[in-house]
Amino acid sequence: MSEHTKEPWGINKTLEMVCDAAGENIKSTPENLRRIVACVNACGSIETEALESFTGRMILHSGVELWMGYCDKKEEVAELNQQRVELLALVKGFHRKLETYRNVYSGDKELRRLLDECEAAIAKENP
Repeated sequence: MSEHTKEPWGINKTLEMVCDAAGENIKSTPENLRRIVACVNACGSIETEALESFTGRMILHSGVELWMGYCDKKEEVAELNQQRVELLALVKGFHRKLETYRNVYSGDKELRRLLDECEAAIAKENP
């Protein structure tokens, strides 16, 4: 499937033709006509002046949205990291407490499993 001429489009005022970013007249291909009709229909209730001024703001708005999304994720990651630090501190404390019972309950498989899991989690922090 052919594609329409890439944006941005402009107006060749001398020939009263639509041109591309390089100043070349845009051919009246089926793809370009389809694009024009789709855009005109989608923007039917918007004044031309508003559309002309909106293009730059739309690009800026997209960049701002990306930045805000990044900031939100950055905060989310910071919160998750803080939770990880707190949970690791709990695991270390739990491990210390369980170690005091190692000899008392040496045959307890569940205690051994919990100690092993605590040690594995702590080892991940200090590779």
